[in-house]
Amino acid sequence: MPLLKFWESERDEVLKMTVEQVISSAGDGNLRDSGECSEELRTFLKAVPSDLQFAYARHPLENKFDKSGFGLQDILNELGRRLDFDWKTVSTRVSVTPSVLTEFACAAARKCCIPCGALSRWPVARVSTKRF
Repeated sequence: MPLLKFWESERDEVLKMTVEQVISSAGDGNLRDSGECSEELRTFLKAVPSDLQFAYARHPLENKFDKSGFGLQDILNELGRRLDFDWKTVSTRVSVTPSVLTEFACAAARKCCIPCGALSRWPVARVSTKRF
């Protein structure tokens, strides 16, 4: 069953899945730029609660799996959009370190801009300096 239909019919079951399971359930299960899996995953990420997204973001850092970096990037892009950063999603894939995720979570909790421009060093994102 495609991820979005499963999400609509069995939301509680989907919320128990790891991000690795979610990715394999999305589209054709092959996460790549502009693919069916990527599009369905991004749509799904817009619907899930932010606290679950932070758990999803931690999983690829702690558990390596095929295309874990691609999934992490999509998750961080959605978190950035929710934080109302001037966020530009691009197709270039890069590695994200745990320190970037920690700084991201800290800024979200404090409802401020990214401390010291931490993510401005990250080539995938362009982050505004506006405060909430």
